[in-house]
Amino acid sequence: MTKRIFKFILLSVLALTACEEPKPAITGRLSGPADLEVFKGCPQSVPGCEQTTQAKHLLLLANSLADDLKIFEVEGRAFFKAANPLFPLSIPVGRYPCSLVLDPHEEFAFVVNALSEDVSVVNLAPNRLVEVDTDWDSCTSFCGPCRDADDQPISYANARCRAGVSRVALGTAQGVQPEDIVTLSRTGAERDPEQPLPVYVSLAGVGQIAVLNFTYPEVHPGNHQRMELVGLIDVDGQPSGLALTEDGATLFAADEASDSVIVIDTATMLPEDRIPVGGPTRRIFLSPDDSVLYAIRIDDGRISLIDVAMRMKRSPGDVRVDAKDPRGGDENDFRLSGVPRSLTFSQGVPIFIFDDVGVVREYTTELHTKAELEEIRLQDPDYEETVVKTFAYVSDLNGNVYIIDAENHRIVDIYPFAGPSTSSAPIFAVDGNAVVLEEWDKCYPQIAESEVTHTVDEPQEREIDGELWRIYHGVWVKPGATRNESWLIEWEGILPGTGVSTSGRFAGWRLEDDRYGLSFIDKSKVRPGDILEIVVDPTFTDDSAGDHPCRPRSGEDEAEKVQYEFVVGAVEDNALDLEPVEGMDPEVCWAEALRYSVHAGDAWIVWGSDSGFMDRLTMVENTGEAPDPPVYGNGRIALSMYAPPAVNPDTQEPCPRLKRGMAWGFNSEDGFTRASFSPRIQAGLSGSLVSIDLDDDLEAGNPGDDRIFMLLEGSNAMIEFFPGSLDPSNYIIYQ
Repeated sequence: MTKRIFKFILLSVLALTACEEPKPAITGRLSGPADLEVFKGCPQSVPGCEQTTQAKHLLLLANSLADDLKIFEVEGRAFFKAANPLFPLSIPVGRYPCSLVLDPHEEFAFVVNALSEDVSVVNLAPNRLVEVDTDWDSCTSFCGPCRDADDQPISYANARCRAGVSRVALGTAQGVQPEDIVTLSRTGAERDPEQPLPVYVSLAGVGQIAVLNFTYPEVHPGNHQRMELVGLIDVDGQPSGLALTEDGATLFAADEASDSVIVIDTATMLPEDRIPVGGPTRRIFLSPDDSVLYAIRIDDGRISLIDVAMRMKRSPGDVRVDAKDPRGGDENDFRLSGVPRSLTFSQGVPIFIFDDVGVVREYTTELHTKAELEEIRLQDPDYEETVVKTFAYVSDLNGNVYIIDAENHRIVDIYPFAGPSTSSAPIFAVDGNAVVLEEWDKCYPQIAESEVTHTVDEPQEREIDGELWRIYHGVWVKPGATRNESWLIEWEGILPGTGVSTSGRFAGWRLEDDRYGLSFIDKSKVRPGDILEIVVDPTFTDDSAGDHPCRPRSGEDEAEKVQYEFVVGAVEDNALDLEPVEGMDPEVCWAEALRYSVHAGDAWIVWGSDSGFMDRLTMVENTGEAPDPPVYGNGRIALSMYAPPAVNPDTQEPCPRLKRGMAWGFNSEDGFTRASFSPRIQAGLSGSLVSIDLDDDLEAGNPGDDRIFMLLEGSNAMIEFFPGSLDPSNYIIYQ
């Protein structure tokens, strides 16, 4: 089965980036949304509701730039309003709230304030929805007369004067940089009101974990709640994201300054282990059964997995052997195309894939082909595959949401039975226009044909070391070995870094450029024989005497006259020595800084949409047998470009001369298409997500009313989409 999803070649991608869909307008309800949580509470229309029968799902959103929280009713799809209906209801907290968590019984919210470096407590009761004091000391709440520990009056000047409510300071050090907050999960179990609730905050700036205790109000006369800092755990590094096991016994901390995740025993409040994952981590999330920890890396767009019981890194689960994931890295991590930001787990809704005959079916653990399933059912007529219904949805910097099978812990492949393939035939273009095939098909068969589809039964393909290699229009192509991407191959294309410079200067026949970051040898990879093109007219204009020092140089064909091009003779890091042209003096012609570019001489330039500039590709004689190994290989693709004959074998006319800038491209595919939700809107930086099952029934056997909300930090927005229907137009956006 051929590939269904065609990814445009690099030229098309570059052309489309100029067009963006409109971004949502600012409304004031969200301002730097940073985190969100869901809880059950009374809708604003029924403030005194009966919690067990009338409570609705509400979202609590932290607005980092507005220093407040907002409330959103999920079923009603509306923000709570203030007394003035033109404005949303706001719950003021500390400066720059960056993370929040709810207590296990959804009575209070604990909010980390990054700039004021403290924690706010918010009462979620329907008649409150306000920040409340964290202690009983009136001196921390207002400016007025207070008494010391011996009940002696304290002067007004010496009183701790803080207008408003008290908050918990996260130690006495400066620059603690609080990042994340976590407490016990909401299991619904009966709580012991006499026992304090432990709350943990990561302090990246000082390498510590703050330990706070929260005491519920009914423990004390007068119904006062209390939160206090009871300890600091030194863990070194830069602790960031936190995750706490359901029993509260083990605390995990991501570390942005090392290649390991920190393990803390909450009974002893001491670090007891570090689990190497191969790179720095930003956020961590426990699977619903507490068996696997998902650690979001910040070094290479990866997610590492940790086996919680074994306390060691584990590999992702196996997919079908013929569905190789090119972005799987070293096969020990998930690797996405962008930068993963956050993650949530959804339970109860399956994902749909295409089977080996192109029919839509539910994604299962076994992933049997139709023939395999029929053979098994001959032995066991009641056999059914296990439908997966627990998935991780990962927000990404590129605006996509990727989907991971969180039961088998593997990336979901939409076409798991499609083997390796080169999904698109080469497309040959000159100045962006397709060439006339009849003029080229005999001379350049490798770039002329564009509508031929090969299957595994055709002789153009051979299997070597378990992978399909194919001869493709005179180009022998091996599918991507480590990643799939679009490729653009351009004849005598511009070498990277040389087409944007305006700082070149001539010193005789030597071009010098001291631009910062330029390296003709290491970065641009200029070689002797390449062509330097001056793209500005000479500054010298006096032609009154004799030969003009800026006489243009003609090409071989007068009709294709090429001006101001010189052959590179020697290369230094910031200078090029050129082969002199008789009668010209470039230092006189261009006395000041000038614009230039360097073209690869007599070679194709290879660009990858993910990997950028590759080494140049030269043509080889077509001997009738594809060379093994291919002449060109960079670990991602491997191919051989065959030189054209001198004359067209049909007409005996000379073959057309390749013009500079001619390009062709194709997609290298391995048959792996990861499941993702890609909303048709460019709405900014994706962030925190939360999954909601409005039916509260994970075993219903149908999608029901499940939703996922995701914050878009870059555009002050929130998006709502539906795991049961991941069409890119099926979403709602809020601000």
